[in-house]
Amino acid sequence: MLDPLISMNHTHSSSAASALPQTVDTQVSPSLQRVLQHLEVLYPGESHQALAESLLSALLDPTRSQDIDADASSRLWDQQDCYLVTYADSLLEPERPPLQTLHEFLSQHLQPYFSGVHILPFFPFTSDDGFAISDYRSVREDLGEWKDVSALANDFRLMADLVINHC
Repeated sequence: MLDPLISMNHTHSSSAASALPQTVDTQVSPSLQRVLQHLEVLYPGESHQALAESLLSALLDPTRSQDIDADASSRLWDQQDCYLVTYADSLLEPERPPLQTLHEFLSQHLQPYFSGVHILPFFPFTSDDGFAISDYRSVREDLGEWKDVSALANDFRLMADLVINHC
């Protein structure tokens, strides 16, 4: 369970800090410290304080769910949704990135049947068939680029794995 005392050890000027619950300790809470440690592993060398505070605020503030716009309900899943689960390189064409081939195939043949596509890990990895991710910021070069993932997201609801068990 997260520590409800989100604490900060510096002066806050960001909007994320102003959105924090009013109960604030003057020491770094265990929850905030743990989130900061995980973010540092994922994104070394960057400042993570505001992001960590924002994440904890969203998790701990029960009123945040009321801030969701009215159109959000139209984007929620329901029993009518059907997702295709696939690896990005399930379909191959010579001299073409597999993500582009997948996008074209889905658009031409499967769009009426699937509300979205779940692409199994497309990040660079060290082992475990893509589930031991080595760089969360990159698309595997042999699959394509972020623009190919974005193009898919323009035409389909897109799902991807957040593999954090190998951090």
